[in-house]
Amino acid sequence: MLQAPKQMKQLIEEWPPEVVTDILATLLNIGVATNDSIGKTDSAGYVEFDYEYLLGGVPHLVETYNDLKEIKILDFAAETAKDITERAGIFEVAEYLASKKFMLLYNTTSNSGGVGYYIPSKFYMSCPNILESHRLSNHFMTGKEGSASN
Repeated sequence: MLQAPKQMKQLIEEWPPEVVTDILATLLNIGVATNDSIGKTDSAGYVEFDYEYLLGGVPHLVETYNDLKEIKILDFAAETAKDITERAGIFEVAEYLASKKFMLLYNTTSNSGGVGYYIPSKFYMSCPNILESHRLSNHFMTGKEGSASN
């Protein structure tokens, strides 16, 4: 699984444009909302982002089906964490990006925020728990309770 590079130039050159657009839009929204800078210029003159400070975690891009095992779902009843290939869960953000080539799953895991996972369609379409997590999350977040099933 890839972690977003700190340098904006590298992010733009190496990551899918749709994911880059989503990350930059999120950072700009935070900057406007907080009236704060979203990046600093490094010694070479390139803008760098402090994702931990701004988002509470570094955005991740899933590259293989096996990477999905790093996306954890807390099972409070069993007091364990399972990965998304084993169980669906509820996320604060579970949304398709504009073209539906990617899905973003995000949960706040601390006061600072959390990690966002950008999942290509070839993986979210082949993992029923991701699709169920999307359904549950959007159902739950709109005020209609649902429960995750194994």
